[in-house]
Formats: sequence, C-alpha cells, structure tokens
Amino acid sequence: MADITNTFYENTTDIGYGTQLLVDQGASPTTWAAVKGVVSIKLGKLTNEKIKRTHLRSPNRAHEYTTGLADYDAIQVRVNWDPNHGSQSAAGNAGDGFTGAGLLGLNISQATTNFKAVLTIDGATFEWPFSGKVISFDPPEITNDGLLEATFEIQPVSDYRSDLP
Repeated sequence: MADITNTFYENTTDIGYGTQLLVDQGASPTTWAAVKGVVSIKLGKLTNEKIKRTHLRSPNRAHEYTTGLADYDAIQVRVNWDPNHGSQSAAGNAGDGFTGAGLLGLNISQATTNFKAVLTIDGATFEWPFSGKVISFDPPEITNDGLLEATFEIQPVSDYRSDLP
C-alpha cells in the first residue's frame, strides 16, 4: 500500500454493481452458489462494547474507557423475491445451483452456514466471508407499484474480522 500522506490521488472505489452473495452448499470441497435477485447487501457493523472504567481520581475530571467483547450486527440482504428459485426457497433446487436449503429454509432450520459477499473494487475481487444463521425473513408488500422485494437478515455467529483483508 502506497503512502498517500500529503498527496493527491485518484478515488478507486466503485458502485456495488456485480456484487454477489454466495452460500456454501455443504459439499467438500466447498461449492458456492449465488443468491438470485440481490438488490442490496448491508454488511453488519462491527463494534466493541464500550465500558467505563472511571474512578474518583480519573485524570482531568474525565471518564476513562476500555473495550469489551466484539459484537456484529446482522447482515441485511434485500432481494427481488422469487420463492420458486432454490436460493430463496425453503427446499432448494439443484437445477439452479442450490443443492441445500435456500435462505428461507436456512431461516426455518436455523443451520449455521458459510456465506460470502463478493465484490469488485478497482478491478480486484474483495471477499467478505462469514458464518451465520438466517435469523429473519421479511416477505414483500404486495402492491401494483414496484417489484416484490423481500429482506433476509443473517446473523454472524463468530468473530470474522480475522478473515477480512
């Protein structure tokens, strides 16, 4: 990584077009299949608990802090809902790449599964891997206006910061 101190540089970030959410199909070696119709992925915020350690003689009459355990917000995945596609269904469909349960099936079973968001930034592939459980399914509002969009939430189950580049 180049030192950019006191320099002008080109912004190399990009839009999320082409990003995929991949789900481990449970085979060995690992086989990944993409979720159909992903509209957006909101990666979960990584935080550490903020703990006060102030005492009666804290310097400068100011609170003192330390950090506690890490916490991970659920990852939100919004899709153009297609309950007939294996990636979004309860049962999966080997014909469309999903040999196991789709996101709805993973919500019902509460199975821990490996996932990864795969995107391209400045021509290079970036992967955000995590293990998680699908903790919620918000079905679409059915109207004459707009597409049927559903939202799934996936809760990471362990520390995945070490997997990030």
